Amino acid sequence: MVFIHNNPFPTEKYSIVPGYNVDCLKFENYFKQFNFELSNFQKWSIYSIINNDNTLVTAHTGSGKTLPAEFAIQYFTSLGKKVIYTSPIKALSNQKFFEFTQKYKNLSIGILTGDNKHNPEADVIVMTTEILRNQLLSLIPKTNDNEIPVHEINQFSMDIEKDCGIVIFDEIHYIDDPDRGAVWEQSIMHLPKNIPMLMLSASIGKPEQFAEWIESINPDKKVNICPTYERVVPLEHYSYITIPDSCFDKIKDKTMKTFFEENLNKLNILKDSKNVLNETQFVKIQKIKNNIELNNFHIHRKFVLNNLLNYLKKNIMLPALCFVFSRKQVERLAGEITEKLWSDEELYEDPIPNTIEKTCIQILVSRITNWKEYVNMPEFHFLIKCLKNGVGFHHAGMIPVFKEMIEILFSMKKIKLLIATETFAVGLNMPTKTVIFTSIYKYNGNTMRLLEGHEYTQMAGRAGRRNIDTRGYIIHLNNLFDTPDSITYKHMINCPPKIIKSRFKIGIPFIMNIIASSNYQECPNSDILCKHIEKSMMMNDINNEINNSSNCLIEINKKIEDYQKLNGDKIELFVKYASLKNNIIKSKNKQKRRAINELKQFEENHQNIQNDYDTNYSVYINLLNEKVSKQKHKNYAEQFINNSVLNILNILNDNQFINCNSKLTVKGKISSLMMEVHGLVFAELYMLYNGFEDLDYIEIGQLLSCFYPIKVPDDKKCINIPDFTSYKLTEYLKVMKLKMDYFYDEEVKYNLDVGYSYEYQYDLIDYIKRWCNVSDEKNGIMLLNEMKNEKEIFVGDFVKCCIKITNITREMKTICEFTKNYDCLEKINNLEKYLIKFIISTESLYL
Repeated sequence: MVFIHNNPFPTEKYSIVPGYNVDCLKFENYFKQFNFELSNFQKWSIYSIINNDNTLVTAHTGSGKTLPAEFAIQYFTSLGKKVIYTSPIKALSNQKFFEFTQKYKNLSIGILTGDNKHNPEADVIVMTTEILRNQLLSLIPKTNDNEIPVHEINQFSMDIEKDCGIVIFDEIHYIDDPDRGAVWEQSIMHLPKNIPMLMLSASIGKPEQFAEWIESINPDKKVNICPTYERVVPLEHYSYITIPDSCFDKIKDKTMKTFFEENLNKLNILKDSKNVLNETQFVKIQKIKNNIELNNFHIHRKFVLNNLLNYLKKNIMLPALCFVFSRKQVERLAGEITEKLWSDEELYEDPIPNTIEKTCIQILVSRITNWKEYVNMPEFHFLIKCLKNGVGFHHAGMIPVFKEMIEILFSMKKIKLLIATETFAVGLNMPTKTVIFTSIYKYNGNTMRLLEGHEYTQMAGRAGRRNIDTRGYIIHLNNLFDTPDSITYKHMINCPPKIIKSRFKIGIPFIMNIIASSNYQECPNSDILCKHIEKSMMMNDINNEINNSSNCLIEINKKIEDYQKLNGDKIELFVKYASLKNNIIKSKNKQKRRAINELKQFEENHQNIQNDYDTNYSVYINLLNEKVSKQKHKNYAEQFINNSVLNILNILNDNQFINCNSKLTVKGKISSLMMEVHGLVFAELYMLYNGFEDLDYIEIGQLLSCFYPIKVPDDKKCINIPDFTSYKLTEYLKVMKLKMDYFYDEEVKYNLDVGYSYEYQYDLIDYIKRWCNVSDEKNGIMLLNEMKNEKEIFVGDFVKCCIKITNITREMKTICEFTKNYDCLEKINNLEKYLIKFIISTESLYL
């Protein structure tokens, strides 16, 4: 059953909670472990955890939703059980690992992210959700024929069913992520039924729907929803518009000048702390913007932001987090800040501009052996220049170590203004006093679009620090972006939480793992496979489609029945009349004249038939067509899973990934082992070219680099295979493209989305070769700078590409051992040595 615990937790000794027959007073001993009064949702969460139920916590950022997770860790480890803590991104996993090692000195903490593996036998293991999913799929029992080797790098020696006390899913709303959400679904679907889950989320629309799906998978466990609807630190949303004095002086209209004086250079409320919208302010914004445009005033971003920062400094509204939806613009904006953000009192206590470089070096020295290589990077010098002004920046293209250094400095209160992309809003526990939006539009890969309500809420929620601020401030710099219409604008600011949708894909890797199950002995009709897939949330969507179609068909049939009762005697005439009209269209010459005469005779015999037919019969025909259409839609929904499975099996069988007995072939096993790249394409290349026997280790690295989706501006992209590419590698790349196109066409033909990415590029081919040949730090820095200048590739992206290649090679090692390809194994071992050097590493300041 699903319970929503909105009410205060009972305090009377014999209070009975619905669904339980328990003395609630005994839980006070657990609550007293904390030296402060717990919120009701925290009490209900602890109650649910102790009862070994599934727990869904929906609480605003800063409300204390991590407390149930901390309690679960202490509670289950005290019982001798282990705890799995999953997070959506590697950066958050690293941060959580550091946080837990500092907090739980008496416990052993481990981490598994694919990049790093440390202490996998620990009491508490922090991991990305992909690692958990892969582990759970690998636990599906296999037949001897279908036995698939396991990647050692991602494994941890825990008998989950026996040893695990609870699995904690942080940021569970990531299950709605279009690209990765299926990972959460698969993890939940395959988790042993005796293991309870603690699911944490800032906000979920209609959480009871999600909870009902959880219950459907495991009906023996109750699901307790523990919500909080009010923020501990309330938020206020403001507009801020400014113009230079030189522009203001040019305004001649006195009324308009007065209006500008009343509304410029100040915070104007858009939504107050009680979530009430200020309707008039949205009108005022548009009026001001129109007049700025009418007067042809050009106001630079640098002026606007520095003007606001001066205001925030005077009004003690720092530190601030400023969101910018472009990596390049993040760094440019950081360089535009001229306002001194530290007050004299703060500088007296801590002269940060004079000490910040030393602080940064100390952070690096304490955690990283090759710290001098980082200090010598141009990126480090630019960071220091900004930090001396109290400004930091944070985006996914940064060198990972520098990104973590900024996070640490921000938590140390060494940064007054942090300029960041939206990735900073995902999970990282870094609240601030004020959040600034330089725009409310982001690029979606094709065009600029308005932020979704849940995206805005996630970022705005960073404002307001618990036990520090009485309220958090969100400020829109309306000078810097086009104002949407007021209805759209208000909806974005006041949007309800997003309702979770299934992102499950009937993917080929998933199908292969199920095929390998020991229970799967017969030919692959859809029965066994469909039973697994029907556990997903996708089934809810399919059932909704079927039910909607069924209800529509009931209505249509009723209308048809009513029509037939009312016009029963006319229908036969209408059918005959339609046939005569159709004969004219089909006929030629004499036959056509005869058909026209027959139609005229029919019309004379039946007065008003033409008008009756046009106005009356068309309604009947439309109903019949609508019925056929809805029936087709219903049939499609009913057969969707089965047809998708059979089509995937056709693709696998036609291309020899499975044999006629539905067993994985060697090629199929190779494909199923590749998680980092398109498994089918990789397996085709590996088999076709006998395990890459004619490529050297550098060429293998160049080939694998093509699978990494590096961000390069369109005008700098390499569209074709570069001329300098070796003949052998060129042949591989041509075949890779052909295979990519082939499998993409197969997906289109069968109307599938099997979960593979079809992105590839040639932009890194030369740089990977040159990087492998770099032998000293100076030339390495020169190459990284050249890459940035030529292709606008951030150093952090190149670091991630090299790490991605090494992750692929780790999967390849399993394949090489499985196929006894020791020549290739030696090559990829060499490749790792020549790739991972200098600042290219998986080192983390948190580990």
